[in-house]
Amino acid sequence: PHLAGCMQHPHAAPNVFACIRRMAGIAKGRLAEERKAWRKEHPHAFVAKPRTLADGTQDVLNWDCVVPGKAGTIWEGGRFPVVMWALSP
Repeated sequence: PHLAGCMQHPHAAPNVFACIRRMAGIAKGRLAEERKAWRKEHPHAFVAKPRTLADGTQDVLNWDCVVPGKAGTIWEGGRFPVVMWALSP
């Protein structure tokens, strides 16, 4: 649906890269807002943080996360790493 606006004119070659950059900008804005909410309140022992790039900036499209094992199960006490990445807004 987000690329649909880029393909409106039937005779024009779509600028797919411009559309992808625009979608990434939308996704980054939304993820930044959701991160603010997450930092204020999130489930105990869960971790989710954007990856840090070589230049020190944060890549909000790629996240390192940790999910704790549920109490009363064979996973209790475990910490399970998860890598998440945003593909679209």
